Amino acid sequence: ASKLDTLESQVNLELARRTITASQKSIFDRNETMLRSLGGKMPLRVMVCSEDVITKRLQSLCRVMPFQRDKERASFTHTVLAVWTVIRSLVGGCGFVVAPVSGFLSANGRDVDFQVVDRSMTFPNGYMTERLKDAAVDSKEFLHALQEFVRHSDNDRWPEDHEASGLPKDGFTLVDGNCGHRLKG
Repeated sequence: ASKLDTLESQVNLELARRTITASQKSIFDRNETMLRSLGGKMPLRVMVCSEDVITKRLQSLCRVMPFQRDKERASFTHTVLAVWTVIRSLVGGCGFVVAPVSGFLSANGRDVDFQVVDRSMTFPNGYMTERLKDAAVDSKEFLHALQEFVRHSDNDRWPEDHEASGLPKDGFTLVDGNCGHRLKG
């Protein structure tokens, strides 16, 4: 089984344990709330946590992930914590998916669509993908590009005076967890 399959099984098991039916009443700490979505869907549990608590939870998750070598785990953990540092430095919304390349390939083989949304004739592989193709997630170049990316605009597009003028500022950033570089997005 691939690492993604194992992680997927762990997630499915955890979801099964947390199944909440309409007739059940959940009791939460005072710092937890529920976001209720459309009928028939599981509610999203939201917990208010400090940055330190989230950092420790990320480290804990990385410790239990199924890696064959400690070097892989250390590299993956470094990448996850570097992305977390970037997220804490941003003032706008963003989304990241961090996984080994094998995980992305496995998902792609299951028809998960990872196409870029900021493609143009000038940037056939996507503006942000091309801009950050050699930038590690722990580099200043990566941080500055993401700060620019999340900067709010009324239409969520790059401004007219920018090289990516008119292209959307949407999508997730896919990061290779083993080498700490952006794959696409």
